[in-house]
Amino acid sequence: MWEHLDFSEIDASVLSRVLKGERLFTQKQLIIFCKLLSLDTKEITKLREALLLDLLKRFDLDEIFLNIHHEYFLQNLEKDLERIWEVRTLGQSVVGLNWSDFLLEQIKNKTSSSIEEPEYSIFLNLYVKALFQKCVLLCDITSPQKLLQASTPFINEIKSTGNILKNNSIINIANCRLASVFHIMGKSKPAISLASSGFLMDKNISVQALSQRESLINLGRLGNLKDYESLKKMASQNLKRYPKEYRFQFYEGLARAENDLGRLSKAIKYLELAEKTKDDTNILTSKYIYHVQLTSVKLHIQKKYPKTFSTDYLEKDATNSLLISKEHGYKRYENNLISLMQQIF
Repeated sequence: MWEHLDFSEIDASVLSRVLKGERLFTQKQLIIFCKLLSLDTKEITKLREALLLDLLKRFDLDEIFLNIHHEYFLQNLEKDLERIWEVRTLGQSVVGLNWSDFLLEQIKNKTSSSIEEPEYSIFLNLYVKALFQKCVLLCDITSPQKLLQASTPFINEIKSTGNILKNNSIINIANCRLASVFHIMGKSKPAISLASSGFLMDKNISVQALSQRESLINLGRLGNLKDYESLKKMASQNLKRYPKEYRFQFYEGLARAENDLGRLSKAIKYLELAEKTKDDTNILTSKYIYHVQLTSVKLHIQKKYPKTFSTDYLEKDATNSLLISKEHGYKRYENNLISLMQQIF
């Protein structure tokens, strides 16, 4: 019956589990559910707000639920965007994605009304942050085959906003996100081309860090040792200026690149530095995403050098990371882990 009504994404079993609080609607299922009930725009907004408040209560975050009046919204939006990262670090990227959609809708409503400078530029900069978060969250839960189509509208919106603000760093951030998408898709040459503008021309240290990591990983994958060594030397000079989170990503990326280049000892060196940075970093991400990322690196190393790690240890670690990925909706990591485990064990 559901298929005949064009509601194949949401059957009676899905609806029952959602109503019992056993699972969440995906974004697509929520849209279909609203269509099924023939809700108008105002009713859909109320339902989204009610669902969001319920989700925040589950994580003891309901006290920061948005008051959408202009003054309060502007004062607290930055904090709310940070809370989305917290939700992600708790392993709930789907929740973060829904919250991100809500914030983007609210920001759009604000910027489409009569807001004057300097508030208008502030809103647009926060809009870019929300779009960036959306792209990162999409990478967590979207398969490589669907990622480009899912991410492109938001990446283009970041670029458009950068042009409005006449801010090249924002445009480079958009290019770096697109480079990351191409990397995930296995297309290293366009990834390097897109990321290069960030570390060659941008003075923003965060943009440099993101673009340098993306370029290094893909240069390693292509076996371009000369350009890799040159960029690694440049990037290492900036390393102390990186926030710890960027340092972790830098070391983790170098471990991948060194393994691709066939330099086992250096791959292990950077893997250990990434693990140390993770343990020294007082952010909850280390509990989930970072752990899964490092397990993936170990599996790639073991695939190339089969005796590097104890089989029992690595299989246990991989099984744990696979469970984390399944539980928290990290679809891309889940598929990657399954493929590597099938090849190794």
